[in-house]
Amino acid sequence: SIPNYLDQMDEMALMMSDKMNLVHRTGYDGLGTVTGIDFFKELEAVRSELPNLFRTMGTHAILDGPIHMISASVQTDPSITNLALSGKISLVDLSNKNQLYAEDSQIFSTNSSFQDLIDYLNQTNLYTTRAYNLPAVYDLGMKPEDFPTYTGKAEVFYKAAETVFTATSGVFHVGEIEDIDHNGAIDGSDIEIKDQNGNRLTDFTYDFVDKTITINVPFAYTGTVSIRKWESYIGQYRDGELVVPPNEVLYKTLSVDTATLTWNLNFDDFVDYTDDAKVFYATQSASVTATNGSFILNDLVDMDRNNTYDRNDLRIRVNSGGWVDVAEFSYDESTGSVTILDEAFKSYTGALRLQYWQSETITLNAAGTFDNTVLTGKPVHFGDFDSGIGALTAKDFHVFLLSESSWEAHTFDDGTNDLTLTDYAGFSGDARTFYAISASATATAGVFTLS
Repeated sequence: SIPNYLDQMDEMALMMSDKMNLVHRTGYDGLGTVTGIDFFKELEAVRSELPNLFRTMGTHAILDGPIHMISASVQTDPSITNLALSGKISLVDLSNKNQLYAEDSQIFSTNSSFQDLIDYLNQTNLYTTRAYNLPAVYDLGMKPEDFPTYTGKAEVFYKAAETVFTATSGVFHVGEIEDIDHNGAIDGSDIEIKDQNGNRLTDFTYDFVDKTITINVPFAYTGTVSIRKWESYIGQYRDGELVVPPNEVLYKTLSVDTATLTWNLNFDDFVDYTDDAKVFYATQSASVTATNGSFILNDLVDMDRNNTYDRNDLRIRVNSGGWVDVAEFSYDESTGSVTILDEAFKSYTGALRLQYWQSETITLNAAGTFDNTVLTGKPVHFGDFDSGIGALTAKDFHVFLLSESSWEAHTFDDGTNDLTLTDYAGFSGDARTFYAISASATATAGVFTLS
């Protein structure tokens, strides 16, 4: 958007003035004395509504002033190292474009222990919008295990399944693409493009305004292309670990018989479970018609639980000289109305091919397992419109147990003090255990300490 480009130009001008000042301050006069004089007048945050997001990394204005950067080449013990300056330290997530204010602030006085600062950073509820799945050559420094006490949300990025588009004279509309490596350009790190013969296409240009890709080599390519790009969902962290709903079956094995068109799903982590379960699976429809780019689809499921309806929840294809994927749409929960946002298909009227998630409450065939006979619908491999039952995987089923007692099922032998995990009979490894204890304490005026 134009405001976004203006912001980027402002940031570039501010960065150039800051860097020029850094160099100019080191200049000296006729007597050989370093002047410390700025070439440009120091710029404060110009846009008052975004004071802490105005500057780029390293010269960023946060709250009351710019970041003061410190470099050192000597290692020392932080517990015996004191801060030389006093002032306020504020934490801001520079990768979160939606964050307008500092996440947290605290004032540190001169001679405070540097270890106090480290402890503060480790204990603060930092919010991050990105979890990277990148090659080892990217040393990002921060990992979830660096924040063992963090509780809150995080946006988790992953490479999505392949989708098919049609390029005409080298151009096709693909929608938003995540600049996953933050290099300011959309390239092969952000999206993988293959031609109809499976050859990787690496010479292309992305238009940030029109959200189209132009394939430069081969020139004027016309035909289908398959792409994979980064998508995301909002995950919940608790004590530094990514949490899924506690009743979801995470480990499943799917057995498919393509000859008889049957399948069977086993719960590897709840082998003895016998109560009812709620199953989410993708289904496909070819009976829906769009009028002027809109159609009705009631009760769409937000399968990735990111509080928005996107291509993780619904896949749309329109018939435009062949079936073509729709990249962007909006969904109105109150009316069930889906509106196609792709510029080329905003006024599309005609047949659609859809894939979306639906759920059923089922009774298992036997302990820890069910098969295709218990579902009324026909599951499909989400994102693949043309494959058959053989393409199904365990990831095409999301199963939630309805019996709370089985989520933590165990038996206790009070004779031997042994605890047996009945729903994880084969588990071997570390486990977090919560148990009640009793202790004595003394209260004074109604107050006591519980560590």
